[in-house]
Amino acid sequence: MARFMPVACIVVGLGLAVGFGAIAVDSLLDYRAFPSAAVPVTVAQLAAMTTVPRGTWVSVVDAQPDCSHGYAKPQDTAYVLLGDGKTSSLVIAALNEPPSCPQLTRQQLTGVPSVRRTVESEPGKSVPFGLAWPGVDWQKWPEHRAVMLWTWSGPGDSRTGIWLGLGFSVLGLLLTAYGVRWLRPRVGDTFVLEPSQFPNSVQLKPGGRAGLPARVVWLPVVRVAVVTARGVATDVTLYELQLPAHVAPLATQRMLSVHTGPGHAGLIFRSGARDAVAAALPAGSETVVFLRSDLAELEQSSAQACWRLCATDWPAS
Repeated sequence: MARFMPVACIVVGLGLAVGFGAIAVDSLLDYRAFPSAAVPVTVAQLAAMTTVPRGTWVSVVDAQPDCSHGYAKPQDTAYVLLGDGKTSSLVIAALNEPPSCPQLTRQQLTGVPSVRRTVESEPGKSVPFGLAWPGVDWQKWPEHRAVMLWTWSGPGDSRTGIWLGLGFSVLGLLLTAYGVRWLRPRVGDTFVLEPSQFPNSVQLKPGGRAGLPARVVWLPVVRVAVVTARGVATDVTLYELQLPAHVAPLATQRMLSVHTGPGHAGLIFRSGARDAVAAALPAGSETVVFLRSDLAELEQSSAQACWRLCATDWPAS
């Protein structure tokens, strides 16, 4: 069961990365293909389309909304029939927040067209489910092919797709990396064979530390909590530790917490009873540095000295 969470992270992360990565790429290709301004077209030109090349962005110049039929709203989107008053050509405009039918303007009738089938026997995507007007028979629609104008689509919509796609694909990659890191073998908790011989000071690796060398301190364990997510084990154990009065007396935070789990080496305990955790206090600093069982925080000489006194096999209880 402990492997369920990392495997789930990897599967979900890969799904996000691939799915939203494809959206980002597709939106980028659309954005690069769009002209700098919408291309003026007539209703007849739009209705005659059989295919829609990438980057098609049009503005209908002679549209006359069919207000006698009004809006059809099978779901949240409103649809209206557009004619030109001169020919039998018809197209369908889709609007998210439509004004009253007589107030539709050319600016609102700008967008990206697509070709939809009006009967199931034809190839391609169908018109939206439930779309209908009284007296309009899809079986009698010319060539069983309807051109729909999606008024919210265009360069702005593609920019949104790019950023959303990139954001969620990066999130997916991070989630995948977290899952992989979780599954990697890691150094578990260890304990000190001879606490009295454990070094009183160690040499921390340079970089962001307040002072070198550092004094070794043992922080008593106050509480241990095994972390679960909806009842599923996460391999994370949380330790609440107390900062003794003689250690970092100026520190305002006397209760500390540290955890072991995916991506983290274990802790060094003073004994098999897990009663205290090893930490280092850099000279001239109130900052406590927890010592991990892989001793990654220490210079090589200090790490070797500590390893000789540690046991990686936990004693039987």
